Amino acid sequence: MIKILGIDCASKLNNTGFSTGVYQNGQINVLGALVGSNIFSLQEVVLEWHNPNTTNLIAIDAPLGWPIDMATNLKDHFAGQSLDIEANQMFRRETDRFVKRKTNKLPLDVGADKIARAALSGLKLIGEISSIINKPIPLAWNPQKLPQVSIIEVYPSLTLFLYNIISQGYKKRENQSERKDIIIELDQLLNLNDNKGLMLSNANALDSVVCLLSALDFINGNVTFPENYELAQKEGWIWFKK
Repeated sequence: MIKILGIDCASKLNNTGFSTGVYQNGQINVLGALVGSNIFSLQEVVLEWHNPNTTNLIAIDAPLGWPIDMATNLKDHFAGQSLDIEANQMFRRETDRFVKRKTNKLPLDVGADKIARAALSGLKLIGEISSIINKPIPLAWNPQKLPQVSIIEVYPSLTLFLYNIISQGYKKRENQSERKDIIIELDQLLNLNDNKGLMLSNANALDSVVCLLSALDFINGNVTFPENYELAQKEGWIWFKK
């Protein structure tokens, strides 16, 4: 059994989606889905998810690292000096370029877009979760040898796209019909139980459940692995369906 926490990260906790699930016998039962504005504290979400007697996995929709070339080029840079580097090399990670090559979908540039704020919020959130459970939370790299607690980076809209499910135009409040169609498809892949109401009304809650589907692919080994693990450990890696 593996307890899973899906997080659709936003720059503010109130807009962050959370879902919990249990992986058993090759399937995931969704236990709950909610958004930050509906919780009393982060601790109640974490304690609902974390079980010290089993394996625990977080699947988060937020970059967990920054481009190594950005760090290298800015280390000794002074204002006004020229930078001899391509923008795509500077602001994108290898995992972002890899996703583009394999799927033709391009994640937002963590080094140059508003996603950078979500990345920072995500790392702070993971730090808070680590403090609550009093354990470090390393990145997972081998689904067959998961630590007692670990985390993976996922990309919900890419997961939906790879399952041939609606992956655009479903996030606005008025896009309920699109979210309804997504939920119908997800219900064939996950045991959604009684969690469809909030998923229908709130795209952040919906995306957090899609994070659970991404985790299912990872646990089952149905994902694309890094070509350069050393670089992936520095920059992070988006796990997506083969």
